[in-house]
Amino acid sequence: MDIRVTPKGPSFDKLITQADRKLKAANRKVAGPTSKAGIRAIKSGAPTFAGRKLTAKTRVHTSGSGARITFYGVSAGAWAINERRVKAHNIRPKRAKALAFPGAGRTSKGGSSSGYAMTAHHKGIRARGRWTKAGARLEDAVEPAIEKVYDEAFS
Repeated sequence: MDIRVTPKGPSFDKLITQADRKLKAANRKVAGPTSKAGIRAIKSGAPTFAGRKLTAKTRVHTSGSGARITFYGVSAGAWAINERRVKAHNIRPKRAKALAFPGAGRTSKGGSSSGYAMTAHHKGIRARGRWTKAGARLEDAVEPAIEKVYDEAFS
C-alpha cells in the first residue's frame, strides 16, 4: 500500500481517524450477531425461576482494536440461586401478616378463619451450576457466529 501525504491531501491524523472509524464499524458489525447468538444459546437451556425463564443481556464496547461483549444474567439473583446451593433456613417476616394462612386458626364471626405463623421453613435448593452450563453453551455458539461474520466480510 502506497500512502503519500501532500499539502492538498489528508494528513496522517485524518488517515488514522478514518481507519479507526472503519475498524470500529467493522467490529460493531461483528459484535451484533455475536451477542444475539450468545443470548440465544444462554436462553436455549436456561432454567425457570418463579415461573419465568431466565435470560441474559449484553453490553457491547467497540473500538478500532476490537469488541468486548459482556454477558450478564437477568435476573442475577435468580441465576445465582440456580448456580449455588441455598441452605435450609427459617424465614422471619418483617410484618406479621406476611405469613397469614387462610383456613388456619380461629373462626371469626363471618365464618372465615385465618392464622399467622411467626416463621416459615425453607427447605433449601441444591446447586445445579446453571450459569456455568450456560457459559459452555455460549462458547459453543459464539465461535461459529464470529467465523461466519468474518467469512462474509472477507469473501
